[in-house]
Amino acid sequence: MTGARQRNRPRPTASESRRAERRRAVRAGAQSSAFRPRNRRLWLQRRLIPSMLLLLLTYCLSLVLAAPQFTIGAVDVTGASPELVGRIAALSDATGINIFQLRTRTVAARVATLPDVQTVTATPVLPNRLHVQIVPYVPVTVWSSGGHDYLVTGSGFVIKEGSDPSLPRIEDSRPVALAHGDHVDGRVLQGVAQLRPLLAVRRLEVAHVTALPDDTVAVQGASGWQALFGLHGDLSQEATILSQVVQRGINFQTLDLRPGASPYYR
Repeated sequence: MTGARQRNRPRPTASESRRAERRRAVRAGAQSSAFRPRNRRLWLQRRLIPSMLLLLLTYCLSLVLAAPQFTIGAVDVTGASPELVGRIAALSDATGINIFQLRTRTVAARVATLPDVQTVTATPVLPNRLHVQIVPYVPVTVWSSGGHDYLVTGSGFVIKEGSDPSLPRIEDSRPVALAHGDHVDGRVLQGVAQLRPLLAVRRLEVAHVTALPDDTVAVQGASGWQALFGLHGDLSQEATILSQVVQRGINFQTLDLRPGASPYYR
């Protein structure tokens, strides 16, 4: 019966349909307006507030980068000799740079170009200083070769061309040109370092030391004699024989003390 009534219900006219659509639109607008305040708050939280915070952070950062109290005014250098401190400070090129814009790796790379520097660490110190820590190469001998003098470490590493009168000197019989990073014979350095105090305690004054092939060292005394030492032999025994010959007043030009044969002189 109900279905029959619905079928017999007259269809709405065009004007009635338009009025019904307007009523539905009004109700939908009222419902959506109820959610607008909430949507606006969400938009503020998600978009506007982060943007404002970013602008504030950018402004504060610009103030810090422009602040004079963060401009590096001094470079502190430790571990280096006094003559190197000024060169390292100038080479760092850090004075006048904002401490937050300083690239410590670049500073360390520039300082490391000095041949005297083994390792370097650059550390910014707030508010306006740079600390440079140096581990230098330590020369122990002046190695002379090809008419040039070189400063070398105990392991034979060539630091640079140069001389130091306070260091012992070794002449190389081979005219070899050397450069930073090259190596000389470390066995010769160790042997001569062991031989010098053995001669000094026996009151044998050394004038020159020359490195020869086949692990041989030629030592020339202040009075003109020369002795050949074998570095793979007993240096203490060889020094004792030399001392006995000198004390007996035997005149000789060269005394061969190398192991493998009886000592002889000429």
